[in-house]
Amino acid sequence: MNDFKNIICIVVCLCCVVFSHAVSEEEHLPLGDIETLARIKLKIEVIRENDPEFKNNVYWKSAIDDIENFLSDGDKSLAKGEALFILARIQNQFFKINGDLKAVDKADGLYQQLFTEYSNHPKSDDALLYHGDLQRNHFKNEKKALKSFHRILTGYPSGNRVRLAKQRLGIPDSEYTGWKEVGKDGNKIAQRTKSSLVVVLDPGHGGAELGASGVDNHNEKDVVLSISKKLAILLKVEYGIEAILTRSGDSNMPLNERTEIANKSKADLFISIHANASKNSRAEGIETYYLDNTNDKSSLKLAKKENSVKGGMRTDLQFILSDLIQTAKLEDSITLAHSLQDSLISRLTQRYKGIKNLGVKKAPFYVLVGAHMPCALVEVAFIDHPKEGRRLLTEEYQSHVASSLALGVDKYFRSLGRK
Repeated sequence: MNDFKNIICIVVCLCCVVFSHAVSEEEHLPLGDIETLARIKLKIEVIRENDPEFKNNVYWKSAIDDIENFLSDGDKSLAKGEALFILARIQNQFFKINGDLKAVDKADGLYQQLFTEYSNHPKSDDALLYHGDLQRNHFKNEKKALKSFHRILTGYPSGNRVRLAKQRLGIPDSEYTGWKEVGKDGNKIAQRTKSSLVVVLDPGHGGAELGASGVDNHNEKDVVLSISKKLAILLKVEYGIEAILTRSGDSNMPLNERTEIANKSKADLFISIHANASKNSRAEGIETYYLDNTNDKSSLKLAKKENSVKGGMRTDLQFILSDLIQTAKLEDSITLAHSLQDSLISRLTQRYKGIKNLGVKKAPFYVLVGAHMPCALVEVAFIDHPKEGRRLLTEEYQSHVASSLALGVDKYFRSLGRK
């Protein structure tokens, strides 16, 4: 035992020399923090080698005290974030090996502190993963677990924990999915309970119908499908709302079949998601439409472009619109459109400069005709705008758009007292 003590003392004394050269180029961290963290890590490494079963509480308590003292001064350097993660892992191991219930509570709290207070730290996605595992397997809180795993996908899409998060969510590793599959024959329409809410999400275009073409020849059909998939997961995980996609891949889908899917599934909402384009290279912004007649030239022009999809055209559109206007769902569609637009603008303007609010408008979009529920069409950005188009292609922006739309849907249901 004395030999073990001597080893620890020698290691602690030497670790500053070992690490002072190795981390000298880490200019973004205070040098004192690096040296302290290095001593702690080396001490823990020696303890772990000699006590892998976490049976010698005296030595592990000494390491825990060192970390807690290191964290006590309150600044938030990267070194402090790593120390917080190390402390959480130690507590987690005490729980796993010894069944220490106090340790599991501490570990979970430390994980939460890390991804909340150090959200940009490289270990934040690790903390979310372990927090989710504890919530699912120990605390039996599936809702918190799902939120934690999903936050990895939306907040750290390039991180090394995405694959594991997808596994935890039951998502195929090759895809970012989480939606209900719906076949053209209607045999796979989602089964719902009386209390569940169902939203049908319609990624515009698909297959040979490319939609608008934007920066670097990216197509509207691909971008809106990506956003719709993210939105489907968010609605389910964050708000408990079932989501059905009219298409989950790059397939042709006639306009009339899109609302037929919504009607067959008895959906509560139908939302068609698109990206805008214009001959005016300076055109930018976000706008949301509900179905109605209009004399506005720009709205009619956009509707004409979106209505040009081959197949599934309805006849006597004006008659159908007149009938729709007389129903109560028109007012609900207007409410939905405003809820979606308001959420998009309020949240995106907090994160990006220059977001332009083009407002809520009305237009005769064929894709909305025939829906038996409130419906709206969202143009999330101008894909051909030099700046906005590039931003639209990023995982980060798409995730924020999806998050904003999910919030808008939730607010809509709450405004009607349905949640």
